Amino acid sequence: DKGRGEYVIRINKRIGGNDVFSFPSGVCWVYSKQLLYITDMHNHCVKYMKLVDNFPQTMPNTCLINGREEKLIRPLGITYSKYFGLCITDAGHNEVFIWDINNEIWIQQKNCGNRYNFNMPGGITADDSGIIFINDFLNERICGIDRQGNLFKVKFEEIEPQVHKPYGICYKKDILYVADTGNNRIIKYSVSQKKTYILNMDTSIRLSNPIAIQVDDADNLLVCEQRRIWGISSAGSFLFLIDRNRWNLMAEEAGFQDRLTY
Repeated sequence: DKGRGEYVIRINKRIGGNDVFSFPSGVCWVYSKQLLYITDMHNHCVKYMKLVDNFPQTMPNTCLINGREEKLIRPLGITYSKYFGLCITDAGHNEVFIWDINNEIWIQQKNCGNRYNFNMPGGITADDSGIIFINDFLNERICGIDRQGNLFKVKFEEIEPQVHKPYGICYKKDILYVADTGNNRIIKYSVSQKKTYILNMDTSIRLSNPIAIQVDDADNLLVCEQRRIWGISSAGSFLFLIDRNRWNLMAEEAGFQDRLTY
């Protein structure tokens, strides 16, 4: 609420349920298509929908790996690159896939998995030029894929300790935001300057295994933990906290009773 300088948080709509999703793990809004894409991990597929709809459609889940047709196993993260298009990580195949819109198949990013052996690639995002960034969770590193399809490691040289089991990742205005899950902190990385910063937060904010991260239009951070969602300003100030109790109240107002779980 810009007039009062406060956040007014509510749930506008509930989509899905156990009969629709099984561990939906990633979400991506593609403005140009006005479509919401969701990685439905335990159903081994990607789904999409318009926000006016209540039920998503399922994309083909065939993927091409080293010339062989296989099926997605554990699609986890998802993003849209201006250069590559729709991209996902698959923690079962330990691969990054790009959607071939003409042939309706997921294509393995060949220059990556075979050379660098991803180990549970999780979050994925893209910068303004279309370069992709991936959290390589169990290898404890952040990787990038340039527009020629070559993979490189992002070097966080100015911080100690180094990243430990990074999970969530997003990009906004030259800054790569990383949920450094194992160190309970947020890392900011300037893509153009190649400089790294740790977000200094209010003492009232005590992160506990942050999983996912997103940035809104005002550069405020939304950080998800297992049963909590933090709102944090770009300067590290506390904005809000949605815990199980607050979630239950919002869910009741919206007319459903689902718990905040993961």
